[in-house]
Amino acid sequence: MKFLYSIVFILFFLKFSFSQKSNLFDKTDYKIFEKEIIANSLNFIWVYSANSCSLKDQANLFEDIKVKNFYSANFHNFSISINTLDSINFKKIIIEKSGYYFINSSFSIVHKHLKNSKTPDELIQIGKIALDSSRRYHTINQQYLNGERNIDFLLQYLKTRKNAKEITSKDIDEFVSLIDSSNYNSPSTIEFLYDYFFCRTYDLGYYYFDVSSKEFEILLNNRDLFVEVYDTTQVDLRINALLEFGLSEWINHMNLKVIEKSASFLNDTIPTYKLNDTDGNVLLYLKGDKNDTIDKVNALRAFYFLEIGDTSNYLLNESKYLKLSKKNPPGLFFVANYYFRNIDDKYFINKAETITRQAYELDENSYEIVGLLAEILYKKNKYNKSMIFIEKAIQLYIENGIRPSKFEIMKDNIIKISKKD
Repeated sequence: MKFLYSIVFILFFLKFSFSQKSNLFDKTDYKIFEKEIIANSLNFIWVYSANSCSLKDQANLFEDIKVKNFYSANFHNFSISINTLDSINFKKIIIEKSGYYFINSSFSIVHKHLKNSKTPDELIQIGKIALDSSRRYHTINQQYLNGERNIDFLLQYLKTRKNAKEITSKDIDEFVSLIDSSNYNSPSTIEFLYDYFFCRTYDLGYYYFDVSSKEFEILLNNRDLFVEVYDTTQVDLRINALLEFGLSEWINHMNLKVIEKSASFLNDTIPTYKLNDTDGNVLLYLKGDKNDTIDKVNALRAFYFLEIGDTSNYLLNESKYLKLSKKNPPGLFFVANYYFRNIDDKYFINKAETITRQAYELDENSYEIVGLLAEILYKKNKYNKSMIFIEKAIQLYIENGIRPSKFEIMKDNIIKISKKD
């Protein structure tokens, strides 16, 4: 019996000990929170938002055995809600956002990383950077303040600022200003152009390369250098996205040869693709094969000649393109969308409607085509007809995983107009 009691006691003790060790974070009385930090040379504080939808996933990362072992061995660890932090006497450190903070006993933030980790290895890597005095947030900032400006360092500075959610458009512009013929194909420049082509900044919101800029020209003309390092589809999607965002400006600023070279990047033949920004947010997500294999070169030539006032060449190339794409809905959408978005003229708005209706007859369930037709009719004040396509666009956008905010606003406006009448 004594042997049995001994076994039960040992099992209970082991269970109790494991449950204590399984919790990485110390249960600290927040009244003595500052005293706890002073007592340790390097502290890790996970500041979380209790209302975050990713809280559970983040908490699970800290349950990973590798994460526990690494952080237990190297830091004194705390976790605290951002709301609790606001309510206690903790004024020596300015923490305004949730994230990961590494703080020394003098209450200096030596490193911070405010973007959520997605894997245990990422979380461990953040800790390793905090331990490396040459790569910490504080060190990198100090080097920048001391005048360090070579292109390799600036890329590291951008990464540090991005992870701390402090990056600005001025930071990106400064890097761009250093790109020249001596470094345009360097690993740092290639990485910068790939990662920061469309970036969230904390002064002006989203920032993306101007299609008439030297950055985009490098990306377009040196594609082979990019696909040696990165996934070919993702490289081409970046070129495609920037062309789509700034096609009108591209047509206005580039010569015909460069415009013709870009045509191949405007074919959407990928069955399913997802393009992310530098924060991991989805910029473009399309499901299903768009089957748009129509060569855009005649359309781009038409746009170019229209811009420079060469009517005969414009009409010739438009005719060739429309003949080529007459049975291809996405191909027809391409030219109609350009006319509607970029030429504020009644003739071209009507032409956009005619071409879009041709595309709609071929594909009544394309969210892009239905949405464009809704917008055209709305702009022409044909509200009753527009409402039919707005309703359908809302449904199709939702089915394709895209928020139909624009069409919901249009619908509300039409309802308000009808009530006034």
